[in-house]
Amino acid sequence: MYLPSGRFVLAVAWLATACSGDSSTDPNGNGNGGDADWSVEQLAEAITRVEDVVRSTLPPPGAPRETRDVVAELEAVVAALAEQPEVLGVVLYRNVGSAQALLQDGTSVVIINNRPYEDADEGSGAVLAADGGGSAARSAPVLPTFVGPPGSADAVVAAVDGGDAVAAEIRTMLAGAGYRIRPLGGSLADMRNYTNLGALYLDTHGGAYRRAIVTTGSDGRLRAAYVGDIIYVIETSTVVSQTELESYAEELKSGEVVVSMSNSESGVSQATFGITETFIQRHWSFDHGVVVLHVCYAGGGQIPIDVDNCTDDECPGFPPSWDPTILRNAMLAQGVDVVIATDHLTNATYARPSLLYLFDRLLGADSHEPLDPPARPFDAMQVRAAMAADNLLTYESPGKSGPLGRLFYPGNVVTITFTGEPADAILAPTIEQIDVLDDAAQSTGTLMLHGKFGEQPGEVQVDGRQVTVDSWTADALIARVPFEGYAGDVVVRAPGDVESNAVPLTEWRGRVTLTFFPDLGSLRAIAEMDVVFRADIHPFRITLTGNPHDRTATSYISPASEGTARGQGSHAQGDATVTWLGEDDMRVLSKAEVDGGFAPLTASSFGGYVRLDPAAGSAELCMIIIGMVTVRTQGQGFPTQEAPAPLLITPPHLLGSSLLGCVPLEMRQNHSLAADSYDFQLDDGVFFRLEWTDFQPDSAPDDDTPG
Repeated sequence: MYLPSGRFVLAVAWLATACSGDSSTDPNGNGNGGDADWSVEQLAEAITRVEDVVRSTLPPPGAPRETRDVVAELEAVVAALAEQPEVLGVVLYRNVGSAQALLQDGTSVVIINNRPYEDADEGSGAVLAADGGGSAARSAPVLPTFVGPPGSADAVVAAVDGGDAVAAEIRTMLAGAGYRIRPLGGSLADMRNYTNLGALYLDTHGGAYRRAIVTTGSDGRLRAAYVGDIIYVIETSTVVSQTELESYAEELKSGEVVVSMSNSESGVSQATFGITETFIQRHWSFDHGVVVLHVCYAGGGQIPIDVDNCTDDECPGFPPSWDPTILRNAMLAQGVDVVIATDHLTNATYARPSLLYLFDRLLGADSHEPLDPPARPFDAMQVRAAMAADNLLTYESPGKSGPLGRLFYPGNVVTITFTGEPADAILAPTIEQIDVLDDAAQSTGTLMLHGKFGEQPGEVQVDGRQVTVDSWTADALIARVPFEGYAGDVVVRAPGDVESNAVPLTEWRGRVTLTFFPDLGSLRAIAEMDVVFRADIHPFRITLTGNPHDRTATSYISPASEGTARGQGSHAQGDATVTWLGEDDMRVLSKAEVDGGFAPLTASSFGGYVRLDPAAGSAELCMIIIGMVTVRTQGQGFPTQEAPAPLLITPPHLLGSSLLGCVPLEMRQNHSLAADSYDFQLDDGVFFRLEWTDFQPDSAPDDDTPG
C-alpha cells in the first residue's frame, strides 16, 4: 500500500529476520543501486535521521519489560519512518520483530527490535515459532572428502553485543587445545582478516535481506524493485559514520556490506554494518575449518513467508521463503567442513550448555560435564548424536508475559543444525587405539595409530619425543619407535601444534627363569630372560554415546629383552663325570619364527608374545625357549669331551604341535602381572620349573586416560 507521500509500507508475515541486517542491489542482483545521487555525507545524514527516529519511537533504555510490546513498538517505528522524506519505503516483517527501510539512493537499513529486556543476559524470546528446519534452497558445494582436524591452528572467537562470558569459555577451550587465538573481534575491519582459519565462533545478530534497486518512473516518481533471493546478513560491531561510509563505499555499492540497526546490549538502537555472502566469498578462508554461528536463524532451512497488505504490482515476484543456507554454503565454499548454527531466536545464556558441550567434545577438552573416563575428541556427527541423546541439540528460549498476563514473547525452541560434512569434521586429532609390533626382524618397533588425523602430516610424539612417521593418512598413521626407552604418552600433533588425546604406550618388564632338573647329581640347566613387551591397553570409545570398550592386546616380546642360558653342576656316572657348564647369550626370536612355532636347535634363543586382557584380570604368556649348554664328559682312561647340547627346550607339557607353550598369568588392577611358578614333571625326580617375577608396568592407563 502506498502512503500519501508516495512511500509504501509492506507487511510481511513469516519472513525470519528477527536478528537481522539488510540491503539492496543493482539489476544483476549484485549490489545496491538507486537513482538518487547522494554524497557520502548525505547518506550518513539520512542514516542518522533513521537512527534518531528509531530511538525516539522505541521506549528508552531501562524501560520495564512488563511495559514492552515489541510488535507494537515496531509498527510505530515503521509508521514514523514512512513519513521521513529520505525513506522511499518500509518493509515490515511483523512476526519476527524486524523492518527494512529503503532509502532513496537504494540503501536499505534493517531495524531489528527483538530484545525487550533491560538485561540482555536474560535471553530473548521468540516473536513466532518459525519453521527453521526446512530443506535448503541451494545445494551445498561439492567438497573433497577430508577426515580429521583443520589444517590451520588459527582461531577467532568474537562476540558482538553480548555473549562475552560464553565466548571467553570457548576461547579458553580452544587455547588449551593448542589453537592460536587471533586478536580479531567482530568489527568489519577484523572480519576482512578472517583468513586461513581452523575454527571460528561468532556470536552476533543476523537476519534476512533482499537486494533492491530504485528507479525513476515515467511519472517522475521513485520506485523500488526487489531482486534476487532473500538472503542472510551477519551484523558487525562497526558503527556507521561518514568516515566508515567513505571507507566501505565500494563494498556497500557491491552489496558485500549493508547497514543494519538493532537494540544493543545497553538498549540503544545503533546503526552498524552487516556483511553478506559475497563479503565472505571475497575475504574469508578456512583450512578445513569448523564454524559455529550463535546467530539468530543462521542455522535455519527455507523459512516460508507470506506477503500481507501488498499487491502484486507493489511487490511482484517476492520469493516464497528466506534461505539462510545461502550464507552457510558460502562458508563451505571457502574451505569450511561444517557450519554449526542456531535455527531460531537465541541467547547465549540459554545456549551456553549446548555450546560448551559442543566445543568440549569436538576438542576432547574434558572441562565441561566431563565423562568418566574422559572422552577423546570426536567428530561433529558423533557430537551431534550425543547432544541429541543428552537433550542438548535443542533448548528453549523462554517467553515473557506482559501486563495482565498478555504474552508478547511466547518463547521458542532452538535447534542446533549442522551443514557440511559432520562425519569428517573435528577440532583436534583423535587417537582411538594403537597396535604395537616389536619384531626382532626389524630395526625399530612399529606403532599403528587408528583415529582421525587429517591429511596434512604433522608429527607423533612418545613421552614428549618426536618419532619417525613412515605413513600418514587421514585415519591411520604408522610410526617407528626405538625398542629401548620409549614408553609413555603417545600424542599426535597436527600442523599448527593442536594435539590429540594422549594414549599410554605401556611397557612391562620382568624376569622369566626356566630350570631343568634332570635328577642327576647337582646338574642344572638354567635360562634367565629379562622380558620386555609393550602394548596399548586403554579402554576406548567407538562412539561418543557408548561406553568405553575394554581393549585386549597381543604383544610380542621385544628385542630390548635379554637372556642367558647356562649349565651348572656335575654327576658321577661310573668312571666318568658329566659336567654342565658354559654361558650362552640368547637371541630374541622374530615374529615370523614365533608365529611358525619353531626355531633352530643349534643356538640359544627365546621369544613369544603376551596376550593381555585387563577387563578379565588375566594374561597369557606364550614362549619358545631354547638353551644351549656345554656338556663335558671326562674320566679315567679316555679323553675329555665337550659338546653343546640343547638341554633347555620349552617344557613338553606346554607344547602342542610346535615349540610354543603358554601359561596363564594374573593381571592386577594396576595392570601389573603377578609373580608365579609352575613345575612340569617328566618322570620321577625329573622336571622343569618355569617361574617369573612381577611384571611391573611403566605408563599404565588410569581412570584419567581419555578414551
